[in-house]
Amino acid sequence: MIRAVFGGTFDPVHSGHRLIVQAILAEGLADFIHVVPAWLSPHKTGFSASPEHRLNMVQLVFRAGDDRVVETLEMDRASPGFTVETLSELRARYREDRFRLVVGADNLAAFGDWHAPERILEQADLIILARQSGDLSEMCKQAGIASASCHLLGDFDERVSATEIRARFAAGEESGSGLDPAVLAYIHDHGLYRG
Repeated sequence: MIRAVFGGTFDPVHSGHRLIVQAILAEGLADFIHVVPAWLSPHKTGFSASPEHRLNMVQLVFRAGDDRVVETLEMDRASPGFTVETLSELRARYREDRFRLVVGADNLAAFGDWHAPERILEQADLIILARQSGDLSEMCKQAGIASASCHLLGDFDERVSATEIRARFAAGEESGSGLDPAVLAYIHDHGLYRG
C-alpha cells in the first residue's frame, strides 16, 4: 500500500485542502492519506486558531474512512516537531507500506533547508503539488532530489488561501467562500479569526 502524508497548519482547513486529498486518490498517487495538522504554526501571523480548534476543524472535513485518517501525532507532542519524526512514527506503524510526502512546488526549492532532508527522502518519495505541469525532473533536480523520488500532482490551480480567509474574518466579513459549511459554522460558533 502507498500512504501519503499531507501535513499543514490548516488554519483554517479549506476547499483547496479537500481537493488535494481527492486529487491524490483519484490520480492513484496514494491508496491512503494521513492528514497531519501541525501543533504550531511558527510562520503564521495574525489571528490564528489554537491547535485544538484547528484539529477539530480538520476532523470535520476529513472524517476517517477507508482511504484517509486525521493523525494527531504532532498535536500529541504539543511542541514543534519535524516532518522526519512524523514519517518515522508512521513508518514504524506500517512497516510493509511505502510512503509519499505531499510538498508544494513553492516549498521544493527550500527542501534542502528542512530538518534532515536526506532522512525524509530515505523514508518517503515526494508528491509535488504544482499549479502547472512543468518539467518534474528539472524541478526535482534544482532541489537536489532524484527524479525517481518525485511524483507530480500538476495543474492544481485551486486559489483558496487560508491567509485570505483569516483576513476576511478579521475584517468582519462573513463570507464562507472556500470553507466547508461545518467549518464555517465552527468558526462562527467559536468566534475564531476575529480582529
